[in-house]
Amino acid sequence: MAPRKKTSVSKGAVSVPSSNKGRSIKVASGDGVQVSNKLTKNEVAARKISKYATTTFGFNTKTAFDGYGSGGVSNSQQGNFYSPQLSTDFLEKPQNLRERRAWYRHFYNANEYVGQAIDLHSTLPLSKIRLEKPKGENQDQVDYMYDFFVEMAEEMNLTQTLMEISHEYMLLGNVYAFCEDHDPYEHDNEDYVKEIKAKGKVESERLFKEFKITDKDPNYMGWRRIIILPPDQVRIKKIPLSDESRIEFLPDPETRKSILRSADPDGLMQYGMDSSGSIMPPADIPEKLITQLKENGSIPLDTDPYSGSYCYHLARKKSQYETQGVSILERCVNTLLLQDKLRQAQTSIASRHMTPIRIVWAEDLSEADVDNLREQVDLALVDPDYSIIANFQVHWEEMGSNGRLLELSTEYDHIENSLFAGLGVTREILTGEGTYSGNRITLEIMNAQYLLYRELLQNFVENYLFKPVAKKKGFVEKDKYGREKLLYPRLSFSRLAIRDNDSFFDQAFQLYNKGSVSIDVILDMLNIDPVSTQRKIEADLFTTNDFAFNQLMINIYTAVAQGLVEKFDVAGKLAGYLDLPEAPQVPGAEGDASGGGDMGLGGLGAGGAPPMPRFASDLSKSLKSSVSKGVSPQQQAALKNIITAAMQNPQKMDKILKYLQSNGKI
Repeated sequence: MAPRKKTSVSKGAVSVPSSNKGRSIKVASGDGVQVSNKLTKNEVAARKISKYATTTFGFNTKTAFDGYGSGGVSNSQQGNFYSPQLSTDFLEKPQNLRERRAWYRHFYNANEYVGQAIDLHSTLPLSKIRLEKPKGENQDQVDYMYDFFVEMAEEMNLTQTLMEISHEYMLLGNVYAFCEDHDPYEHDNEDYVKEIKAKGKVESERLFKEFKITDKDPNYMGWRRIIILPPDQVRIKKIPLSDESRIEFLPDPETRKSILRSADPDGLMQYGMDSSGSIMPPADIPEKLITQLKENGSIPLDTDPYSGSYCYHLARKKSQYETQGVSILERCVNTLLLQDKLRQAQTSIASRHMTPIRIVWAEDLSEADVDNLREQVDLALVDPDYSIIANFQVHWEEMGSNGRLLELSTEYDHIENSLFAGLGVTREILTGEGTYSGNRITLEIMNAQYLLYRELLQNFVENYLFKPVAKKKGFVEKDKYGREKLLYPRLSFSRLAIRDNDSFFDQAFQLYNKGSVSIDVILDMLNIDPVSTQRKIEADLFTTNDFAFNQLMINIYTAVAQGLVEKFDVAGKLAGYLDLPEAPQVPGAEGDASGGGDMGLGGLGAGGAPPMPRFASDLSKSLKSSVSKGVSPQQQAALKNIITAAMQNPQKMDKILKYLQSNGKI
């Protein structure tokens, strides 16, 4: 191969030797154009891979270009090679983390499927969050501890913070959560610090003396807030042969100026000025951070939750040696890039034909007639009511975008299916058009993934938020073996809302009726808080809001009415008030007093026996009437058996009546 000839570039035109019969090609250049012979980073990598591919595999190819001086076809030992990292589309993709994150945010805001999938993955696992009390011997200690953590969670806005963490985790793959500790003794006035320490000691002694509650520092309120740091301003380094990492915060220039009290006049309205005339930083920035920024140019962040304010890194990664997590959109970049290119091509065609191209012609026209026709067409375009009148045939055609747009339905279907597979969702889940039975397998897979993600959040909240605070507060209780056990709430979640609840509800309700599960399971399915519900039920007990209050009043009125009927002539009063005539006596109803014995049938047929009740509900009333008329208990039992048998089998009663009539007993 001929050696590459040097080319000089200067102001004006440059002649570059050409292989086409010695002719030169003039290339226009601008002022100050610089040409560097230094290879770029990608060119160096490409040449290394090219050398490796040629020497290893021994490709023998032909090339049609051999330098600048000569042409023709010559053999070359440098063969073609494949590298996915040096392809054209690879170079179009982002090459660093900052560019990747910018792409992720762009497609989240611009792509419908991507935005909806990220929102579902961020919110569905956090459908319902609650804190559960732990088991303890001293219930006052447990209640005191639980109320403290509930207030701390409300001050931190824990639910909203966990949703923001989930969003960053799914979209960017990394979450840097800075947990700011509440230090009540970080004050310049020493007398004030001594005073609140003395008050805290008195309060701690009172709690232990009256309720046996242990609280080492009542002034300490736990975590103040959790701040999600921008990942572009965080630098993390993995410490070899350990599980720890070094995390540094790199503030942006404006924040750096404000922290270092620069003399920027734009910050006067925001931060104010101190006595020296320099800009005061925000009041909630600790002095330690300002000192570290001045000395190191960055702010090293602590990673120990037991030492105070610290930074927690939650990464979506699969390997322990990786320092950065991977976004869920990383595997979808190629598909999104192809979709965006197709969209741009379609948009370019539509924009090009937004104004139709008009073709107006007529046959055998002179130049003057053509100019006249052009003028008539221009006037017709300006005035819609203008009419073109000619004594020859005029053809007018317009070429729009109809029939010129690309047919991309097949490509879009393939792209959407690839996106659904990469995002871990289906079309039915995003659009809400599916059914539980048709997407059962997909829903089960999503449930398993969400359960694993919930465990990550539980580990962060319980072990890195609640547990350090419980240790500082002294919420400790000894078990039966004498070992100390920290008391702190457990983070729990309700059942995922994407599963079929009908069949599960029926099964859970059957188990609840058998006493195998708690009522909390049923209430969770209905999105009802069991704790608050129990408190409301206890508050409504024996009041007008009690669910059994109406039944209680009915029973009271029934008992009072029965007593009135037995002691007073209520029936006679009502009959007189209503002016009711007395019912005629039924023949044989009183029986024959001179008849024989009752044959042990409880006075059946005798004068003192009551008639057989018409309905089963009247049986007890008839028996009570028999007792009031002097019927013995044995006769009452026999009468009850006869009446019951007669109601169950009337044919037997007919035989008994015939027997009694044949013997002259009735």
